[in-house]
Order: sequence, then C-alpha cells, then structure tokens
Amino acid sequence: MKKLIFALALAFCAASVSAAATAPAASASASAPADEDGAILDKIESSASKSISGNFVETRMNAAGKVAATLKGELTYTAPDVFSMFYTEPNGDFFMISGDVMKSGISGTETVYDLRKNVMMRTLSHVLLCSFSGRIRDLVSEIDADCAAARDGSGYVVTLTAKVKSTRGFSSVQIFYDSACRISKMIMTEWSKRSTVYEFAK
Repeated sequence: MKKLIFALALAFCAASVSAAATAPAASASASAPADEDGAILDKIESSASKSISGNFVETRMNAAGKVAATLKGELTYTAPDVFSMFYTEPNGDFFMISGDVMKSGISGTETVYDLRKNVMMRTLSHVLLCSFSGRIRDLVSEIDADCAAARDGSGYVVTLTAKVKSTRGFSSVQIFYDSACRISKMIMTEWSKRSTVYEFAK
C-alpha cells in the first residue's frame, strides 16, 4: 500500500506524543531555541507565505541512503489552517486539512478525523501547518523537540530533534526555507536511518 506524508509524519508525531507522556517535564529553556537562533525564527515567522500552491516530489531513502521510491503531486496551503496534497505519480491518493477536519485517501479508501477529539491527528496537523506558516516556536512547544535554526546558503534551515528515543517514528525533521522564507524542502529521518525528502516548487 502506498504511504502518504500522512503516514510518515504520523509516526513522528506518535513518537513525540509518547515521549511527552513518559519523559520528565522539560524546562522552558530546554524547549526553546537558543538566543542566537531567535532572529532567524523571527524572520521566518514574519515573512512566511500565507498562501502556497505548487508541485512536490517525495523521495524515500533506505537506511543505506539509496533511493527506494519517488512520488510526485500537487499541494496547496492557505493560512492559517487549510492544506492539501494530491498525488499524481502514482495517481489517486490525497491528504487534506481544513480547520478541525482532516481527510486522507489511500487506494480509494477515505478516512475522516475530527481534530478536536483526536490528539494524534491534531499534532500531525500542527506539524504541517506550522512548518508551512513558519510558526516554528509553536511547533517546538507542540511536539516537545529540541530546535536549532541556521543559515543555509541564501536561505535557512530549522532542525527539530526528538528529545527521547523511540522504537518507531522520526528522530529528526529538517525544514528548509528559501531567501524569501518560503518552505522549499523537508527531510524526515527515522530512528532506523531511513528518511523521506519532500521538495516543494512553485
């Protein structure tokens, strides 16, 4: 069965939720980005696009760093809480967020989630919406991850690292923004060393 970004990000969210429930409460200074990262996060949040429409390429890498699969599709994002990904290669699967409702379609089967009641799916929604809107500080608070921000060529990269190791899910998520603070790429790395790269283009 084909996997969506939904399935991949869900694993990261599941690990984050589990870690938050089992780990000791972290201090505010431990969760917050370092002071030197603050200017970058401020710029990303103040400059991030309010509306995005374009294409994406999803590349799945195995633990050895070799390409296992490549998928393509179209995405849209409208602030603050509307997001969709429709796959064209292979065709038919989709993932959508609209307010408090999330929908996924995999191999012709549609599933609907009420984000007011489903904590796991609400966290997934927050990860995606905050990444595209540039609200990194909100995301750090939501998933209880360590955060680092740095310049990357003419743009910026934000790295979120899970605080507690898990047997499943993702150890880190990197979010890349171009010079105009538009999201350009995400890299989600599993504890197993497998990773998925999402590249976004207008």
